[in-house]
Amino acid sequence: MNVETDDISKLLSITTVIKAFDERKRTYVLGSKYDRSRFERNHGQQICLQELESFWNKKWSSFGKVWSLKRQMYRFLYDSFRLFYYSFTQLVLNKHRSINASAEDPAKQIFFNDLTAVGVYGMYFNGKKTIDIIRDIGVSLNSEDDNFFKKFAESRNKFFEHNFNPRGLESKIEPSLWSLINTDSLIEIIIHGSKEHEYSVYVDYYEDYYKLEETFSRIIKNFSI
Repeated sequence: MNVETDDISKLLSITTVIKAFDERKRTYVLGSKYDRSRFERNHGQQICLQELESFWNKKWSSFGKVWSLKRQMYRFLYDSFRLFYYSFTQLVLNKHRSINASAEDPAKQIFFNDLTAVGVYGMYFNGKKTIDIIRDIGVSLNSEDDNFFKKFAESRNKFFEHNFNPRGLESKIEPSLWSLINTDSLIEIIIHGSKEHEYSVYVDYYEDYYKLEETFSRIIKNFSI
């Protein structure tokens, strides 16, 4: 199996990977160790959900009082977007708890780190579902949004949902939950080829969240009546 020319090149092109390290040659093939994560540059602040309620209410009003399949699809979108949002809220709270846990209490660090992982997985799962519903509804997307939707969806598919048997790849893919115990927002994804841990690739889950939140919010604010 030639992981370098096949699987790694695919992952770099179809997912939100921001850097990749060849563990055998001990060198970066994308990005560098000096790249700073979104967490280090700017923790960011989630949009206030209340700011979006007026746009949702206009959408509900446009359907009148009669149930329809289209109305139901927007209900699904509403719930899925909020689960995406609160998955990240949960992630942030538990990440800070893990960071602030005393090094003398490793059990507490591990506990909050595992809860952070639940938030990371939930954010990608619910983000992907929200993308799917937006596509099913038929929202018009520009090429930049469409491209990021595809990359976010593939990050969810390849790294978190089907990592034990990723479609179109020969490798086994292992998200390193231990890498979340850190003062950055990079999760290390270990790539196993014919040998263990041939590559490490990195995804910035804070950056992925805020880019997707901005796009979802813009779509909601531009609902057509």
